[in-house]
Parts: sequence; structure tokens; C-alpha cells
Amino acid sequence: MLRMLTGPADASRGRMAMSPSERQQLRRLRSKIDDWAGLTREERDAARLLRKHHTVTAAAAASGIDLPELQRRLASAKRKIHTLFNLPSED
Repeated sequence: MLRMLTGPADASRGRMAMSPSERQQLRRLRSKIDDWAGLTREERDAARLLRKHHTVTAAAAASGIDLPELQRRLASAKRKIHTLFNLPSED
């Protein structure tokens, strides 16, 4: 489930393409979970960039955000999602 929320859009279903309604449902689910976890706008944007560009380096380059700042935002978002679902920390 965590990969579905943070990974590339098609990762949750393998190579099968998602229909527009399925993509919309996934966006709504991500939005609700972001709300429940208390993610800030910056953390949401960082996760969106990572899903779009697949690597932190590429996301930082595309967004103009410096790499350490993007990594900080992603780590904070990941920590909040892990807390929401009571998942063990990977630290």
C-alpha cells in the first residue's frame, strides 16, 4: 500500500494501464491519506514530484528545490505516513 501511495502511478498495478476513473480514485485516496496524516503542502508537493520523476535527484532538478530540502520534506512525509498506519520506522 505504501508503494501505491508513494511510487509511480502505474506501480500499483504493474504494467496494466489504469483507467481515468481508477487514476482519479487513487488521487482521492492519496489526498485523504495526506489529510489524515497531516502532511503539509510542501510535503504533498515533494511526494507528487517523486511519483512524477521517480528519483529524488530528478525531482529536485525538475522542481528547483535543493536536494537536502526535498529529502527533508520526503522524510517528514514518510514519517507521518508510517505513524498514521503504525508502521515500523526504517531508521
